Amino acid sequence: MILDSGERGDIYAMPADGTGAPEPVTRGYDAHIWSFALSPDSKTIVLWDKQARLQKIDVATGRVTLLARNESGNDDAFFDLAFAPDGSHIAYAETALTNGGNTSDIMIQNLATGRRVQATSGKYNSYAPAFAHDGAWLYFISDRNFAPQPGAPWGDRNMGVAFPDRGEIYALQLDPEADFRLVDANELTRSAKDAGDDGEAAAEPAAGAKAKDKDKGKGKDAGGEKATIVLDGLGERLYKLPVKPGVEQLLRASEGFLYTRRGDNIVSIAIDRRDPREEVFAPGAQFLDLSADRKTGLVIGGPADKPSLALVPLGARQPEKLAPNLVRLDDWRLTIDPRSEWRQMFIDAWRLHRDFLYDPTLRGVDWAAVRAAREPFLNRIGSRSELDVMLGEMASQIGILHSQVRGADLPVDRENPAMAFLGAQVTPVTEGLRIDDILRTEADLVALRPPLRRPGVDVEVGDVIRLVDGRAVASLADLQTALATKAGQQVRLDLLRGGRRISAIVEPMTLEGRYTAHYRDFVERKRALAERLSGGQIGYLHVRAMGPGDLAGFARDYFPQLSKPGLIIDVRGNSGGNIDSFLVAMLLRKAWAFWAQPDGRGLVTTNMQNAYRGHIAVLIDERTYSDGETFAAAVKALGIAPLIGTRTAGAGVWLSDRNPLADRGMVRVAENPQYALDGRWIVEGRGIDPDLVVENLPHASFNGSDAQLEAAVRELTETISREPVPALVPRPLPPLGTPGGDVSRPERKAL
Repeated sequence: MILDSGERGDIYAMPADGTGAPEPVTRGYDAHIWSFALSPDSKTIVLWDKQARLQKIDVATGRVTLLARNESGNDDAFFDLAFAPDGSHIAYAETALTNGGNTSDIMIQNLATGRRVQATSGKYNSYAPAFAHDGAWLYFISDRNFAPQPGAPWGDRNMGVAFPDRGEIYALQLDPEADFRLVDANELTRSAKDAGDDGEAAAEPAAGAKAKDKDKGKGKDAGGEKATIVLDGLGERLYKLPVKPGVEQLLRASEGFLYTRRGDNIVSIAIDRRDPREEVFAPGAQFLDLSADRKTGLVIGGPADKPSLALVPLGARQPEKLAPNLVRLDDWRLTIDPRSEWRQMFIDAWRLHRDFLYDPTLRGVDWAAVRAAREPFLNRIGSRSELDVMLGEMASQIGILHSQVRGADLPVDRENPAMAFLGAQVTPVTEGLRIDDILRTEADLVALRPPLRRPGVDVEVGDVIRLVDGRAVASLADLQTALATKAGQQVRLDLLRGGRRISAIVEPMTLEGRYTAHYRDFVERKRALAERLSGGQIGYLHVRAMGPGDLAGFARDYFPQLSKPGLIIDVRGNSGGNIDSFLVAMLLRKAWAFWAQPDGRGLVTTNMQNAYRGHIAVLIDERTYSDGETFAAAVKALGIAPLIGTRTAGAGVWLSDRNPLADRGMVRVAENPQYALDGRWIVEGRGIDPDLVVENLPHASFNGSDAQLEAAVRELTETISREPVPALVPRPLPPLGTPGGDVSRPERKAL
């Protein structure tokens, strides 16, 4: 185990039954240890650390021997390490120096001599090595299946190609004399038993096969001898298994089966040349590992926040009834001393900043003094939230703008009712509450409409709410009290409309739903404003953050506006993520030709497809943050569009979120600084300046004005007038015998 009672953390050993005190194996290890693996005889440990080193540890003496150091710049470059059954060799995945460090290679290393070989070519991503039970073969997963989806650049919202289901299983022949158990035998390799099973006369085995049969039983399992592993020429002894592509994540090998993940399930693959059948071994399981004798599997199932552990016999399928195999976790009771845990998390946050910050000098700050000045206050705090205050104050000493404190184990109010909302602005009147405004959203997205705009709900601006489920409402407090706990439930509204009494059944939304509804209302109002100010010539879209849902929103909103001569992309208030390159790639698409009917009728199709030919403006402000700023920086650096608004936040050092605390909270550590192509450090602490500075003053904004958007409309209108987007009109076709012309090269500036 890794215990961090020292300066960084050391490996300790203790009896498996929990008796006795842990004894150190390493002492004062000099780097953050990611993880380690133990040899089959428990005499050797191999660990990998944050200095991108792979090291061998002698358990008896604690002696450390360097096995490998990765030079890719990835500080977590080694993973999926496996020992050969006899412990003589290890196999692991290592970040490759090819493909921009986005792939990994399979490496095999002799622990006695230190010799290692790269067993894969470096062209494809390969990982999850698994030794066969006898050590004669090494199985692994490699992403070599490339079936593009979509397979052509045409179609609605086609943003490019992806290659799903890339994972395939391969095998390296470690022992050049070993038979491959997943390929059909032929007349030279078929045994008498094989021939008998086929109903044919047994052929005389070849000389090599005779010798192999003679030596059968002298391997590790029979006589304790080491497996024969020949590293010379290993990459040439590569086999592909007859397994459908699409496996991923893990690979384990017993004597009779391989186990891997396909989709949501752990599957088994029979190591049988006649029928390498694949079956679902553990449906919906999170993870699988094997016991040392490869006869029992540990299956982790259930949801991530409440996992189940089962010890099951290995075979094609786990038992249908798992109850007898489940590890009893419900009986576990852990006593936690909050003050001790808070102290531990304070020290961990301090350590993780020391070990993970992008600047090893911690910006010149005396980090030990920072800890010493704040640690005494731990005796005075009384809650987890107060610890967060301390952690934030500590982290602020390094002056990082791209960092936040995320509390985890905080008190939850389980007594007061959850609020529910209608999505409307109301004003008290004599009869009840008059509806002055109803939040709006894109009409096509029915599921996202706020309660009063959903199908079948007859409620309008100007209606007066009299009763909610028969309860009179005269104030906003009355309304919220009547709606409490009723989110997602049917609620009856009794209303007045022009003196006439009507009723409606609605389903109020949650607080989170209210946030989303207000955001969508904001977008619809800005889109309508841009439409009105430009006479329909300028489109508008807003990118709220830079995650998968925001990428989906961009795809929904960007493509329908390709025909407009102007487009405003609004990243004000963007909270970041990591999808900037997807958006920038779309904006960099350029049309260089088009397809059309010879007579010019109908729509034209550009090449490149879905390329925007109009003029763009990008709105930014002081709340444009993180990857929102990176997007703005790319737009500026690549000359895609002018930036309008105010300088962005200045959170430019990227994060990995690899530093959680004990309760899953975090003080995020900035790890990856950005540089311009000339080597200048950019964004962090300063932000990105707009090309046109426009401020939205508070009082005007409160009254509904948006000076920044109005300025963008003016700028685009002037640009469209000055540089109109040329129409794509085919010229008349020349007569037969006249070939088509060449294309012209654009003028380039002299270097």
